[in-house]
Amino acid sequence: MRFLDRLVLSDRQVVAVPDGRWETDQKTGMWSFRGMARFACVVREAPERELTFAFVPDDPTSLLSFTASWDEVPILDRPERPSPEGSVLRIPARLATPGLHTLRVDRVGAADPPDLHEQLDNRFRELSYTVDSRRYRFKIEEVDRERYIGMLAARSVTGLGPRKMTGCVFEGPRAATATIDLEAAGTMSFLLENNSTAPARFSLAVGDASASRVLAPKEVRPMQLAVAAGEQEMRLEAAGVGGGLFLWGAPRIAPARPSDATPIILVTLDTTRRDVLSPYGGPAEASPRLEAFARRATVYDNAWAASPWTLPSHASIFTGLYPSRHGAGVWEDHLTADHATVATLLNDNGFLTAGFAGGYLSSAVWGVARGFQTYRDPEGFETRGDRLIDAVGKLLKRHHPRELFLFVNLFDPHALYRAPAEFEERFSVAARRARIERLPVWSELVAGSDDAFRQLIVGDAELTPDGLEYLRAAYLAEVAFMDHQLGRLFDMLDGYGLLDPALVIVVADHGELLGEGGFLSHCCRLDPELVEAPLIIKWPFQTEGRRSTRLVSHVDLFATMLAAAGLQVIPRDGLALAPEDSSGPTDRSVVFMEEHESRVHPLFENMTVAPHLYGLQQLAWREVVWEGGGSCAVGAPGSWQEAACVVDWATRLAELGELAKLPSDRGVASHQGALSEEERRNLEALGYVR
Repeated sequence: MRFLDRLVLSDRQVVAVPDGRWETDQKTGMWSFRGMARFACVVREAPERELTFAFVPDDPTSLLSFTASWDEVPILDRPERPSPEGSVLRIPARLATPGLHTLRVDRVGAADPPDLHEQLDNRFRELSYTVDSRRYRFKIEEVDRERYIGMLAARSVTGLGPRKMTGCVFEGPRAATATIDLEAAGTMSFLLENNSTAPARFSLAVGDASASRVLAPKEVRPMQLAVAAGEQEMRLEAAGVGGGLFLWGAPRIAPARPSDATPIILVTLDTTRRDVLSPYGGPAEASPRLEAFARRATVYDNAWAASPWTLPSHASIFTGLYPSRHGAGVWEDHLTADHATVATLLNDNGFLTAGFAGGYLSSAVWGVARGFQTYRDPEGFETRGDRLIDAVGKLLKRHHPRELFLFVNLFDPHALYRAPAEFEERFSVAARRARIERLPVWSELVAGSDDAFRQLIVGDAELTPDGLEYLRAAYLAEVAFMDHQLGRLFDMLDGYGLLDPALVIVVADHGELLGEGGFLSHCCRLDPELVEAPLIIKWPFQTEGRRSTRLVSHVDLFATMLAAAGLQVIPRDGLALAPEDSSGPTDRSVVFMEEHESRVHPLFENMTVAPHLYGLQQLAWREVVWEGGGSCAVGAPGSWQEAACVVDWATRLAELGELAKLPSDRGVASHQGALSEEERRNLEALGYVR
């Protein structure tokens, strides 16, 4: 059913949609963006003449300079100022081929008059596009509707609430038919969503079988239909109000016969240090459920994160590529469709793919949901672990096939640390809180102030001994709460008979600084506390615990999951792990890690070593290098000691070659524009920006 994914059926020949970086003002009727913005363009039928986009700026914006590109191909020879009466970008017809395209507009601040450098907002009174003489004006009152389509086209999933789905969207009432050829009988299923202001009827027919149901406005409901094997016609129809959007979400055909497939379960522990977990010597009361799980799994003692923050680490896990190769959080502000993800490949091979994101930086807007039939975004910038696992339980109650790829991102250890009272009691958090609740800044922190935590991160307030003791205890309480939710997930999987046959991977995306070196949070550095990753893998039907000293990385998990599912492993940066090599010698001598300043990941000045850092990790040796310097250490996880580097930084960067190329050296545009207001609010809440 992959032919239905990301499909937009419309009367429009070209469906163009402004992305989330465009902001709107209902009072003034203005469109605006900061830095750069895009339009997702779904070309359904190639135009005969050039495709044009028109922009009418306000007066100050007419003095600013912009460039534009179509699928990264420049369409302006040099930066230009828009005419006060309106300017037109022209896309040659030969470039407007059927499929998804991206029009990108960039502000070029260096070409602006000096007195306008501080003007961040680029404002336009009107935006429109024209296809073969038919003009479409973007309407502010329809922006949510347009973005619903745009999310599906550009990020592969869409939906009205936290639950996002891939699939096919009808723009307005219509019917569509296709011929399908099924190797075996099974059950066809959809999650239907009626994004309109009136009831809508969805009707499905496959061969002689049919089903129909009516959905209220904004309602989501499942539909299932038993289908026979063989070639037959499928017909989808949505009858409802004109201008409505009707989503045939999460299309899937489940085989009627039992399967012996290996379920793939991937759990990322956000912001979780290795040394706080009991399988790695941490306090027993912080992770009793993970400790019990480890007794029937393989604990990896030399696993390393690809990055010290969420987006590039998850992108590396999903693609098997180091950050400088996939680009997410380096020069791209999202994971692009350039590289197939593990979810995409498993979906292509009949797996039910479902994702549950606990934190904002693993939500669908960042591109990590590609390949997932259903993907649950966090509520705002965070969903607490108990509510997240409740949602997983609802999915498993409806669907628990052996062909399952389940991704769960537990976010609780991320600041601010506010675990439920019963978990705080394990670490005497209340007593430690009482010692600091009258201190400047610290009193605001314990009252729940995000700004107070940012002051501590950037060095505007002192890290006192009592304050650090409180933070460490509160962090451990969050780890314990997360561990409890992890145990609930294990119990659910076991109850549906999925735990024993499954490949279960539990891994942190990165760690956390809790006062080491005078720093908090996770940013700007490649210190061991940030990139030593706990990794515990239960192989199918494994019952005895093991430990492995093999050198492994996030990038190995992509190949490992594909191999466990019986699929061909695509050669990338990682290696496929296997149970039989858990105690054997490593077949590589080094893994890499990176940290880069980017638009969505500005570095804090007090913590910054350099804008671009590269780490080389061996079993007993580690190096961090940057343009102008480097540092080295000898030892093992938990006991690294500074040592003299044997190779100078310039030689090492040259040896790194392609990995250490900056975006400008790769011939790609770096997305360094200013943050949108929505992005800034969410990132401020997480402590990432001031």
